[in-house]
Amino acid sequence: MNWMSFPSITGGEEGAVARPEPLLESQMLQGVLAQLPPPLFLQVVEQAPVAISVTDLEAHIIYSNPAFSALTGYSRSELKGSNHNLLASQQTPKSRYQAMWGALSSKRNWNGRLINRRKDGSLYLAEVTVTPVLNEQHQVAYYLGMHRDISEHYALEQRLKNQKALLESVLNAAPMAVAVLDDQHHILLDNLAYKTLRSDLQGAEPLSVLEQAEAQESIAPPLVALSIRGQTRWFSRTRQPMESLNEEAANYFGQGKRSYTLLLIQDQTERHQQQELDRIEQLRLQLEEQRLIAAIHEALDAASLQLQGPLNLLQAAQRLEPEGSGHRAISAALTEGDRALLWLQDARPSQLKETPSRFELGQLLSDLQALNSQHEEAECQINIPAQPMQVEGQRLRLMMALQQLMTLARQRLPATEGIIRLSVRQAEQSVQLQLEDNGSLPEELLPGRVLPFNCLVQEESGTGIALSLVQGIVNDHSGVLSVTASELGGCLVLLEFPLTLDDRRSS
Repeated sequence: MNWMSFPSITGGEEGAVARPEPLLESQMLQGVLAQLPPPLFLQVVEQAPVAISVTDLEAHIIYSNPAFSALTGYSRSELKGSNHNLLASQQTPKSRYQAMWGALSSKRNWNGRLINRRKDGSLYLAEVTVTPVLNEQHQVAYYLGMHRDISEHYALEQRLKNQKALLESVLNAAPMAVAVLDDQHHILLDNLAYKTLRSDLQGAEPLSVLEQAEAQESIAPPLVALSIRGQTRWFSRTRQPMESLNEEAANYFGQGKRSYTLLLIQDQTERHQQQELDRIEQLRLQLEEQRLIAAIHEALDAASLQLQGPLNLLQAAQRLEPEGSGHRAISAALTEGDRALLWLQDARPSQLKETPSRFELGQLLSDLQALNSQHEEAECQINIPAQPMQVEGQRLRLMMALQQLMTLARQRLPATEGIIRLSVRQAEQSVQLQLEDNGSLPEELLPGRVLPFNCLVQEESGTGIALSLVQGIVNDHSGVLSVTASELGGCLVLLEFPLTLDDRRSS
């Protein structure tokens, strides 16, 4: 066969259907082959690692190189004269062959994938490029085919797709939001939970929103609060650095690596709410414990005071009684009385010792609001300052004083439609807490008249202990308590104390 009788190939990229690389490879090879002398031409084709075949216009094989025989399992003698459909596996759709012949009949190149069958019956996926070879009259004389077995390549492609689908399924099943970021903080991969969170944030990127919220805090909080659809939700954020080999060609011989970040965002709202409930419950128990301790102190002090009276009388009688049996009896009674008095003093439990610290008054009032949220007999309005207000003092004991004041106010409320209102005002160097109610007024409390705090004592209700506890806490803060009539119709208790310890010392 005169290989040089094949003229140069025309058609260009117009006939490319699926993969341009094999087509370009075919065109380049044909261009090179057309330039070679016949002996060298045949030598190149014979030794080419690519399976090459030449057929007539009815697809009968005129020539095949050794690589073609190695690929198909047929000898060159078996292939010569046979129709190319010898390799058909009946697994390739007819539409694929129709597309191929449609392109070839229009003198265009065709490239695509066919499922072929080897001589031993095994199937393989072939990447096929077929080019019409034109004669001097610009008519199709032959078809030049180039075949590659891409079964392993296809298997790898499918394996990667399956792994990606599996990874996406696992990520989408994860309850937390997951995203992978490149070194420029661009999102490369995210799961369904991350997309849902982005939708909840009205299209804003969750990572950016969390970073903005954290930037507003002086210290990075363990949980970040976000307002979503009118509700506050709490999230934790975890970053995990990752590395992978750089797939760029320039790093083929090197150790180039690319840095990524695995971002995990978990909705901790339920956990935070439970922690808050537990904290408020613990706070309530602490306040109740200290109230009971104060009540025991008050009761034991009262018992000691009552016991001291008879002991004083016995001491006076002892001085008047001459030496004798009566004197000894009085001495014995005094000894037992002193022993009882010491026992009462030793039985007093230790009161809360709290070191003064700086705290945010708004947070204290929020905790107080949570403590009183379960009382349904009155409308409790606690106005929390919009701006942060730092004060210095004993946080727990100050909360205890406010809680006792609200308890006292609750005892004065009407049977229905009771109102308790707590508000805050900051003066230049002090803070004022105003507690109002619409309950009953002491008889001596007239409009415009200011009375000392003990006017609220109601012996029959057992309020003396609460008032004593509150007064002690207020004194520890160098504060002042006063009572006036409230616009609500009840009492207005005003508690004022310096903002800092230095202000208290200077006053």
